[in-house]
Amino acid sequence: CRHAITFFLEPFIGHHDRDSLEIACYSTCPHEDDVSASIKNRVALWRSLAGADPTAIASTIHKDRVDILIELFGHAAGHQIPVVVMKPAPIQVDFLGYPATTGIPEIDYRFVDSLTDPPGAERFASEQLIRLDPTFLCYSPMPGAPPCSRTDGGLTFGSFNSAPKLNADVFKTWATILSRVPHSRLILKCLEFRDPALPPAVLSRFAAHGIDPARIECLRFTPTVSDHLAVYHGVDIALDPFPY
Repeated sequence: CRHAITFFLEPFIGHHDRDSLEIACYSTCPHEDDVSASIKNRVALWRSLAGADPTAIASTIHKDRVDILIELFGHAAGHQIPVVVMKPAPIQVDFLGYPATTGIPEIDYRFVDSLTDPPGAERFASEQLIRLDPTFLCYSPMPGAPPCSRTDGGLTFGSFNSAPKLNADVFKTWATILSRVPHSRLILKCLEFRDPALPPAVLSRFAAHGIDPARIECLRFTPTVSDHLAVYHGVDIALDPFPY
């Protein structure tokens, strides 16, 4: 369905070589939408398995004689790790949705690149790493997404990452950026700001580094993806937290 992962999955499905590959999709999503319909029209087989237990899913994959099973969620919410543990396909790959090793010996490979997993990263992985350079990611913008535009006035930085990714070094670095760019401001947006105690706590972290809280805007969850993308019109430069 419409999900962050599908923005990266659709380009691969849309450009695969139909003369040499057959793609079968096994959906365990409890609802389907226009994205589901779009993918259905571009693959050889689509099976809706929402609510099915792992054994039934694995049996279906095995009966379909799948050669290579690509698992897209890793340990993220809604995953189907018990299915891959049953090894329903002779070759199993982890891709896209979980940016770290799964630790599952039944998963043979993981698609990465030399930026996400530079040489030597093999010692941290239970899978064999397959590097698709220069990047294993291929993003497809949402149809109807608004174009980017320059904001008026002072420079505006923004970061729409999950709040647990923020840490002391991130606050210090971003405060340094704001202090070196006069009249600049920072927009932060995350689901966790629905907790009324969190925005004041974040502002206090910047204040501790000498940044006026009035230069920071904390935005909460927006109801639609279109609303979310529209918020980008207020941002000139995106900042990413680190180390993740």
